[in-house]
Amino acid sequence: MIGPEKPSGAQINKKPETSLVGGSVPATRRGDVPEPRSNVQTMVMVIYILYLVGLALSIAAIGGVVLAYINRAAAEGTWLEGHIHFQIRTWWLGLLIFILGAVLVSIGVGFLIMIFFLVWAAIRSIKGLSALSRREPIVDPTLLFW
Repeated sequence: MIGPEKPSGAQINKKPETSLVGGSVPATRRGDVPEPRSNVQTMVMVIYILYLVGLALSIAAIGGVVLAYINRAAAEGTWLEGHIHFQIRTWWLGLLIFILGAVLVSIGVGFLIMIFFLVWAAIRSIKGLSALSRREPIVDPTLLFW
């Protein structure tokens, strides 16, 4: 009797490749992920730029997170969804790091935390802009660092 072919050991442990849109869309279905509207892609770029400007003028970063929340629904289900999630997460983690640094300035360590915040936020924004310019999704928008 000829039955179904048994997978080899290498095939048993191999996970199917997934898309980077939330990590849940199989790679074979990447073509099924809808293309975002061009204005959403432009807004994602504007948000990254606002975050970079926000390192000097905090009001710009506040505008960036507001735009991220406004455009979250429009990016849903597209390769930009991870970018929006990454941007919102960057805002909230950045705010937490900034507040921690501000509170600890009185004992001296706060200045180091503030310098870390500036470098961290700049790297995340540049990383996001770089991926966006290559039309690539963010690999893991839940990462704490870069």
